[in-house]
Amino acid sequence: MVSENLDVVRRIYEAGEQGDAATMFGLMDPEIEIHEADSMPYRGVYRGHTGVGECVLLIQKLFSNFRPKLERLFDGGDHIAALIRVTAQARDTGKSLDMQVMEVWQLRNGKAISIRPFYWDTAEVALLVKM
Repeated sequence: MVSENLDVVRRIYEAGEQGDAATMFGLMDPEIEIHEADSMPYRGVYRGHTGVGECVLLIQKLFSNFRPKLERLFDGGDHIAALIRVTAQARDTGKSLDMQVMEVWQLRNGKAISIRPFYWDTAEVALLVKM
């Protein structure tokens, strides 16, 4: 049996692949937080739906064809781990990225409240873009 939280995260990724921001934000708490590593070019904590949008815009500014592809979900109750493969091309350097990332989602009352990405190699991402 698939847990409700696992289904919510799966639906967020599916909506993202389809460019359906309304569905994505509908599955995210209005106070959601994304915690990006300090070594990333888009480092920091992004809060709320506005913050999520800002983070996405920064990533799109740095990369073209940025595609997170869900490979597998791991059910931990109110924490769901998502193994994804990210492919992209750095706009400034033209270099390609193909990396696995583990994102840990926290959910409450059927909504995502936080996302913490864990990159295979943050240094590789930083080398692709001019900071």
